[in-house]
Amino acid sequence: MTDAVDFLLHAPPSITVRTIAGFVETLRRACAEHPALTLDIGMVTDADLSFIQAVQAARAYLPGGVKLACPAGGAIAALLIRAGFAHDPADLDFWFHGELPQ
Repeated sequence: MTDAVDFLLHAPPSITVRTIAGFVETLRRACAEHPALTLDIGMVTDADLSFIQAVQAARAYLPGGVKLACPAGGAIAALLIRAGFAHDPADLDFWFHGELPQ
């Protein structure tokens, strides 16, 4: 997929089980309307496993068509590491752009 067809979706600052419904609906719509999307998670400061589940579902729906605008850092990186997403090469490439944050 080329950058020219990627749809840029900005994630809200808080994506938790309490706020996930709106994000999932926006993500679902973007996946249905666009062959590829770039997810900007740079402003996310509060997230839980519901956020990871939603993004993983989008990845499964659009294989190879979802990418992150920037690698996961801060609280999201810590959450991903605790959840076991720091071991699989495909997860490292997707979430961390190939390198775990220091």
